[in-house]
Amino acid sequence: VVFNISISNYYLNKNFYRYEPNLIQEYVDYYQEIDSDLLFRTYIDPIHFKPLSNLNLNQSLVYNYMSTSTYVSFYEPAIREFLTINDVNWHIININNPDLLKLLGVKYYIVENENEIPENVNSEFISKINYLSVYKDINSLPLGYTFSNFSNIAVKDNSNINWLNELLVNVEDFNNLSDIQPGERAYLKISDRYQNGLVGTINLNSEQVLFLSIPNNKGWKIYVDDVLTTPMNVDGGFIGLRLSAGEHLLKMYFVPVGFKQGVLLSGFSGIVLVSVLIFNKIKKGKLW
Repeated sequence: VVFNISISNYYLNKNFYRYEPNLIQEYVDYYQEIDSDLLFRTYIDPIHFKPLSNLNLNQSLVYNYMSTSTYVSFYEPAIREFLTINDVNWHIININNPDLLKLLGVKYYIVENENEIPENVNSEFISKINYLSVYKDINSLPLGYTFSNFSNIAVKDNSNINWLNELLVNVEDFNNLSDIQPGERAYLKISDRYQNGLVGTINLNSEQVLFLSIPNNKGWKIYVDDVLTTPMNVDGGFIGLRLSAGEHLLKMYFVPVGFKQGVLLSGFSGIVLVSVLIFNKIKKGKLW
């Protein structure tokens, strides 16, 4: 037993140097703070989190918007179909397809070697983080942009999906979008963000569908030009909004389903608890 433990410790310690010092959450926060874009994603291979990182492999970290982030497990119930289409069926997920990373608004790559960056990414070196290097995708896409080419997700072969040029929609939406003509892509400009939402503007030359790489959870309240709008489910779980030509103001707020009911129930429970305590004091004659 002593011999086996000694050999195991030797092997582990021999490979430990490359993870110490490690990538920590503050490094990722830093680029969110200095970049002029209010929302973007950062790609990191999950292997770089081991073994001391405070970034969790098995959860989605929220960075000022209620959504999932690519540098940790991308598991999110709302996008289960998207993950299934891309043959991802495990809780620790490493999405490294360059088209998917661009689709999801990845702007920074944190890598150990430059060859980890996809070949078609036009990147520039930014800085070093311990043994890792940070590169920026010069031609990255924002978290919101439009599509005018659509495919029926039910019949689409996942081997030939052009993620950056066609939007996958369900059969009902596919039929309803048949009147949309090819148009010039427009991009959402985010002007403000909150812990539970964002505000942005977009100007379209023609009617199109705005794609947001944010999971289409039920808790979203989305207003287009101050009108409450029901989003479409696109690309297997993300938010899609049909917009007419012209300039639009987009406001989004996220409140988890059941949150208000939970607050009311908690408040009622608190009142009952205080009432019981007061009643017991009165009963014992020790209120004052």
